[in-house]
Amino acid sequence: MCTARTASLVPREPHGARAAVHPAERCRRIGLAAGAAESVGAARRAVAETLREWRLPSLADDVTLCVSELVGNAVEHAAPHPEPPAGHGAAGHRRPPGHGPAGGGHHEIGVTLRAWPEWLFLEVTDGDPRPPAPPAAQVSPHELPAALPGFPLADRGRGLFLVNTLADATWWAPRARGGKSVFCRFDLTDRAV
Repeated sequence: MCTARTASLVPREPHGARAAVHPAERCRRIGLAAGAAESVGAARRAVAETLREWRLPSLADDVTLCVSELVGNAVEHAAPHPEPPAGHGAAGHRRPPGHGPAGGGHHEIGVTLRAWPEWLFLEVTDGDPRPPAPPAAQVSPHELPAALPGFPLADRGRGLFLVNTLADATWWAPRARGGKSVFCRFDLTDRAV
């Protein structure tokens, strides 16, 4: 299972051709229950342990924070939820079959780590085909009253910003069997590992 999608992870050369594809030297995949809040902690522990085993402890803080955010998003947004009664639900409408958390499909979150000498890749998969998207800003930072100490800021919605900041590259792709994969690349050559 860890060799799948390897070609799509290798960066393209400047002229558009892919570099030679070599299987990852190390790979670990874990499956988590999409509806379980404890999946976030389990993913964090598994990633930290894997990075210790692979002698990449300097990446542990960044990668475990990224996996926490991505798995947390999958638990919240892609987890199967009971279908609301007819005419009820978010914004008073039902999800179409096969679209979103209640629409059936895959009810597992997958976390895969792949390592090459130059890179570490984190992939988080879930059954929701919608692209990851930060919430729409309700208030521009320029509109915040600077004179108010303790002004309440949103306590949600910063996860994808953190992931994009910590990883050297991020992207997502739809999966052939439904759902999506969210990828993070961490460049090992630019870090003290």
